[in-house]
Amino acid sequence: MAGMMLIMEFEDWTKEEAAQAYMCHVDLWYVLNMGPGMHGMSGRTLERYQRIFREDELAQLVMHDVTSRLVALLEQDISKQRLDSTHVFSDMATFGRTRMMG
Repeated sequence: MAGMMLIMEFEDWTKEEAAQAYMCHVDLWYVLNMGPGMHGMSGRTLERYQRIFREDELAQLVMHDVTSRLVALLEQDISKQRLDSTHVFSDMATFGRTRMMG
């Protein structure tokens, strides 16, 4: 499930899109080392595992170790990565009424 969470974040899938991919994408089965067959998952299952990965210390350690290893293997420099998405400003906030009508 840790691999599924990583792929979900990497692909920027919603819970529903990730659940659909888990059930239908053969390439995802291969990546996650799952044999062919009936694979079922719902958005609620993903929510439950996301909560576990947020709240359980061992699960957090596993995700940290896996992520650190991937960064090292891919030789990525993450020192300048943003960790939040609050640096978004709207141009509309600076417009006056006249300019907005224009």
